[in-house]
Amino acid sequence: MNVKYSPYLPENDEEREFLALYRTKNYPRPSVTADVAAIRIGESWNGRTGAEVLLIRRGQFPYRNCWALPGGFFQEGETIEECALRELREETNLEVHSLRQIACFSRPDRDPRGWIISNAFLAVLHSDAAPNASVQAGDDAADARWFQAEFHPEGETPELRLTCGPICISQKFRVSSTFTSPAWLHPVTADSAASPIPERLAFDHAEILGNAFRILAQTNPDLK
Repeated sequence: MNVKYSPYLPENDEEREFLALYRTKNYPRPSVTADVAAIRIGESWNGRTGAEVLLIRRGQFPYRNCWALPGGFFQEGETIEECALRELREETNLEVHSLRQIACFSRPDRDPRGWIISNAFLAVLHSDAAPNASVQAGDDAADARWFQAEFHPEGETPELRLTCGPICISQKFRVSSTFTSPAWLHPVTADSAASPIPERLAFDHAEILGNAFRILAQTNPDLK
């Protein structure tokens, strides 16, 4: 539900003139995106609690043909949460009704297109409530699939493994403290200068997804 706020009223003519002359284009500002880690949890095939992750295959440069989280650019007139829900729906045909923010990802070199920050969200679906959450690629996504996921948080190098048929993506992490988390997961092999390959997630999406699973594991310790 959108909350309607009263419009801002300048307190005097001096402020009205200031606002009339203010030009945002005179100041550097980043482009803003929203990305969604949609994770479906339930009873896995071997009787343990498992998980699936929804990924799209990028149809455009950069990272064309690499797997990535659904997401896209913020549009004027919407909230960042509305942007996340819209991009998820447009790229995968999946509707969700609840999001949890993971973090804002703003490393200066995170996107080869330029200064772009991402607000990343976690959407959790339960297989018993969404057993037929079928997906269909749309917009600029070339494909959309559910990947089986295994998250191993133990040890000095936690690992996330994603598989879908013959496709296998594996990512190890190191744990360190940040301003917002005492146990943040950083990809061990992160290299923004490396050539994109299909077996690695695009951009910094491995970091987003690893920390989505870290959050999920804290509330569901039976997750693999």
